[in-house]
Amino acid sequence: FARAGWRTRVGQEDESALFSQMAAMKPDMIALSLGSETDLRAAAGFILRARNACRNFSPVVMVGGAAVPFFPSLVERLDADIVSGDATDALARATELLTERTVGTR
Repeated sequence: FARAGWRTRVGQEDESALFSQMAAMKPDMIALSLGSETDLRAAAGFILRARNACRNFSPVVMVGGAAVPFFPSLVERLDADIVSGDATDALARATELLTERTVGTR
């Protein structure tokens, strides 16, 4: 995403600090990289808490990463707007969805 010209930020702080930063920054998209079954199991709760913290501006939520193709039933339960296991596909889908949202708000 950064190579494609997107302004990106990697967050690895404690959850409350991360959600405070999200609320202040008002990102268009929140993306999670999920590398294991444990990450997938934790992602549903994280997404719910992130959506709650960002309820005033509703960012797109995307999940991807190595675990996505291996645990489709867990991925299916996530409240994600975009699911992609491939970086090129993720960039294309995110661009398309955010463009649709922007055009829809004009």
